[in-house]
Amino acid sequence: MNSAYPKKLTLLAHLLALSALLVAGCQGNQNALVEPEVGLTRQEVKDALGEPDATQEFVMPDGSFFGPQEKLDGLVPAGSTVEEWRYELGDDVMYVWFYGDSGAGSDGSKVIATAIVPKDAVY
Repeated sequence: MNSAYPKKLTLLAHLLALSALLVAGCQGNQNALVEPEVGLTRQEVKDALGEPDATQEFVMPDGSFFGPQEKLDGLVPAGSTVEEWRYELGDDVMYVWFYGDSGAGSDGSKVIATAIVPKDAVY
């Protein structure tokens, strides 16, 4: 069996996911319907969807919390810093969360989860 075969499949999967994001990005932020795939870098998301409408960083709490960020429960240790990007999509908001090692000048942060929720959702 050719050991390059799994690597080619992985590369193909990433290229297909990135292509889908690029198509969504070409439509503009208001029409982006494709959520970024887990594992993409900030630059890959930015290339596909453009600049986010808003960004923030927050520290994961120790215990339960409510809102779209509930999806992060169990993905990130309490006390860790998460970067959140928000994209306005008409009546919805898409959240993209990044986490990872960004020390030593590298961009080790990757998408760990996404969510699309109604703008008027109350938690």
